[in-house]
This record gives sequence, structure tokens and C-alpha cells, in this order.
Amino acid sequence: MCKEIPNDKTNPNISCDLTEQFKTPLHIAAENGHLDIARILLEHDADILAKDSSGLTAMDLAEKTEHPHVMELLKTTASKSAF
Repeated sequence: MCKEIPNDKTNPNISCDLTEQFKTPLHIAAENGHLDIARILLEHDADILAKDSSGLTAMDLAEKTEHPHVMELLKTTASKSAF
């Protein structure tokens, strides 16, 4: 179902955090270990370098909350986008 949500008008980088920590959907997916959601967001150009109000990236949150599969996805994506 989630694969059908993103469309041309969807902004995967919008702050969607009601606690004013300015987390993007990718931050929230990474923090909660939602690998498939993170993958979909990255496929729709989610900003892997975006930082929340604490200066943390999605990769930082995946590491902090011990979600190694999400961390690996983010590392792989970051290395591909570095070129």
C-alpha cells in the first residue's frame, strides 16, 4: 500500500514531526527501523543528508536506535550518491 502513496507532488523531505524536532519522513522511518519505508523514500529522492533540530541525520538515528538494516541501506545509498 505504501508504494502507492508517493506521486509527483509528494515531497519526501517535508518536516512531518509534531514535536518540532523537524524530522523528515526518512528520519522517522530510520529511527523506528522501517526498512521498506526508508527504501521507498530514498527511491523518491528523500534527502539523506537532512538534519533534524538536534543536527542528526537519518543515519545517525538508525545507529542511535540500533537498526543495522536501515543503517546499511542509508550507508549504501550515501556512497552511491557521493559519485
